[in-house]
Amino acid sequence: MQDVSQKHTKPHYCYCLHDVLKLLTSPGLGCALLERLRDDYPAHLLLSIAVAPFASGETPLQHYNSLLCLSWLQQYADAVLLFQNDLILKHVSKSAAKAGDPLGTSVSVSMEDLNGHISHTLCNSFLPLWSSERKRSAVFSEPWELVRSLCPNPALKYITPMHAQSSGTWEQLFTTAGHQRSAAACRHTLCLAVVTRGNQVSMKQFSDSTNSTEKRLKQLYRTVEWNPFPVDFYLSHEPHLGPQKMLTVLANSAHIVDYIESVLQRAGAMYKEGAYLHWYERYGCGKETFEEAFDTLREVVSEYSRLQ
Repeated sequence: MQDVSQKHTKPHYCYCLHDVLKLLTSPGLGCALLERLRDDYPAHLLLSIAVAPFASGETPLQHYNSLLCLSWLQQYADAVLLFQNDLILKHVSKSAAKAGDPLGTSVSVSMEDLNGHISHTLCNSFLPLWSSERKRSAVFSEPWELVRSLCPNPALKYITPMHAQSSGTWEQLFTTAGHQRSAAACRHTLCLAVVTRGNQVSMKQFSDSTNSTEKRLKQLYRTVEWNPFPVDFYLSHEPHLGPQKMLTVLANSAHIVDYIESVLQRAGAMYKEGAYLHWYERYGCGKETFEEAFDTLREVVSEYSRLQ
């Protein structure tokens, strides 16, 4: 795996690492690879794409694994695009209910549906952008553009992705995307990136309303006052979409505090009782490693809580 990663990393300035916080089969593999990449390529930007497990529990070790993985990501990654299964399930279930039954009857949602939502979000975020003349845009064509735009402060590197696509209005898409945040509406946001795709007519409509849209987003996401340019727009003309529109909002926001605090609380309760620690100690992961992880995440919470 290391040889493969080195082969694909050398030509690029930014490297994307897909990770899963629960790491059921190989605890710490993604984090170990991330640490090694940082050692081998200290000048490269590392973007990690991580998926948080369901809070209800998928394995008795998931809270420990999430704690340790988040700590490693904070130390070695330059940006972390973090999906939360609970928020995705809520959004996908709501969308499926609306499409399948106007009365809101319970609709079955599979892991394939959740993975599909994540895939659409990543495609809309990272596929090349095209101008109205079908020329490839020079901006946002590489992951490092996302790091530059959204993570200017190395202490604040967690990006919350929100995605919507339909043939409705842009306002409807922004409303749908906004509902994918955590419930804490009082949190502030450092900066936003908005990626949109549509045909020539829909993109013309969006382009003409960017000023009013930016003003609305600043209010909705409570962007910090000291950042003069907190919102970046990236538009792509895609004639093949027809009436379909695609919108992704990427937010470096203090909303991530809710998830990190839940990990600290759940992992802390287990750690206090000494539960399952022997499973980690046999591989050299002792109490010192756990204490450092707790301290690292508490510092992340503290840094994001200062946003205002």
